[in-house]
Amino acid sequence: MAAVVSIGLVALTGCSGKDEARQRGAGGPPAVVTTTVLAPAPWSDSIEALGTAVARESLVITAKVSETVAQVRFESGQSVTAGQVLVTLSDRAEVGGLNEAAAAYRAAQSLLERQQGLAKRQLIAASQLDVQRAARDAAKGRLDQLRAQVSDRVITAPFDGVLGLRQVSTGSLVTPGTVITTLDDVSSIKLDFTVPER
Repeated sequence: MAAVVSIGLVALTGCSGKDEARQRGAGGPPAVVTTTVLAPAPWSDSIEALGTAVARESLVITAKVSETVAQVRFESGQSVTAGQVLVTLSDRAEVGGLNEAAAAYRAAQSLLERQQGLAKRQLIAASQLDVQRAARDAAKGRLDQLRAQVSDRVITAPFDGVLGLRQVSTGSLVTPGTVITTLDDVSSIKLDFTVPER
């Protein structure tokens, strides 16, 4: 009986130690916990880099012919639209030749029409009609050539944009390739730069 009592005491003593440890843990100070509330916030990161801005289109405006400048119709840095006249070159000789060529073409066309009427009635040879048709075509070619020469003396903006520095003045002599100004389409700008790695 003495052995049974001592085993019971040992069992009670072992259980009482676990209960004491549980009671001490439950009764100790609480653990410290830090919390943070998450919310969306703006974030930005900036990088400084050197780059080159390039216009969407860029063009050097030059003369096509050798002639003196009759009128300059723009200023440096001016915004222009496609087709706007920038410079007119002297064209008196070409306009005179154009008027003469137009009169020659009208006369050749009129003579051809009369000869076509005569050819229908077989009053002239077909070869004579062919000669007059060739003369009319030559007059038309000369007229078109002079129209192109007059057109080359009016320099216009090929697209909308901003002009650069004016390189000519009224009375200046320009030759083919003479720079008149530059034109940049700045409706959108291309930016070329490198971004450094971090």
